[in-house]
Amino acid sequence: MKKQLILIGLLLLTLAACDPAPKGIGCEEISLRHDCLDLLPKPIDAPRYSAISPGDSKLLPRSFNGVPPQIPHTIEGMDINKDGNMCLACHQFGGEGVPVIPESHHKVPVVALGKVDTSPQTTRITGYDLVADDYNPARYFCTQCHVPQAGNLKPLVLNRF
Repeated sequence: MKKQLILIGLLLLTLAACDPAPKGIGCEEISLRHDCLDLLPKPIDAPRYSAISPGDSKLLPRSFNGVPPQIPHTIEGMDINKDGNMCLACHQFGGEGVPVIPESHHKVPVVALGKVDTSPQTTRITGYDLVADDYNPARYFCTQCHVPQAGNLKPLVLNRF
């Protein structure tokens, strides 16, 4: 009995002397904000978009080559729906300091079918045709690509372009 008590005591001392498990990755290291979101709830500021009216704004810099330009002015009350696109009122023909819709928005792809005997059937773009005095309907909803930029929010990830 004494031997068992001594062995149990030695076992407990050995376990107590062992190092605890290594520390895991902290919540500060996982989050892009470097905060423990579960422990320190703080709401993100609501985005504040430019209140500058169209015509008074300056073009915003692009993040990288090929990205669509951002909208530098307010779009509040400027509807884009099946009945009309208020962006086209200024940008379709351009003007002093107003960027005109680029030629690429006036072209539609010419699609050719591949070999019919292949499965699945393939298509390929063989060129582009200009849409006479109009724009490509696929580009009608400007805000699919062009977005207003909030001025009060900082990027979570550094841009390396």
